[in-house]
Amino acid sequence: IFKDFVKAINQFYLSHKEFWEIDYSWDGFQWITHEDNLNSVIAFSRRAKNGEEIIAVCNFTPVAHKKYRIGVAKGGSYKPIFSTDWEIFGGKSPQSFTSVRSTKTATNGYDNSISVDIPPTSVTYYKKVTRTKTKNQTQI
Repeated sequence: IFKDFVKAINQFYLSHKEFWEIDYSWDGFQWITHEDNLNSVIAFSRRAKNGEEIIAVCNFTPVAHKKYRIGVAKGGSYKPIFSTDWEIFGGKSPQSFTSVRSTKTATNGYDNSISVDIPPTSVTYYKKVTRTKTKNQTQI
């Protein structure tokens, strides 16, 4: 499982320019929350030059957190695109692509936020869902 995880996380990193395209500048990184020492949860975003971002939510304890609110810069739907807790890596979460919708609830200095379930000792990456319509279908 470990070998499969390392291969998957390396492929994930290389295929998402948000992590590396402007890693030399603060323009590519933004703290969302780093002050929740009671729950040992941090969240931050990584951005590419085109403005696309990935949100990382990290839980450093063996305690799950239900409906944990994270501030987001843009309203819309966000989906988990990678989690260290997925069953395929030995975790307990199914590899689900269920999106969460933001609300106009101010959190962490942002006007919008999402409410997510955070598995214990995990990192989950979220990306805003963008919908583009083609002739007969909607793509995500």
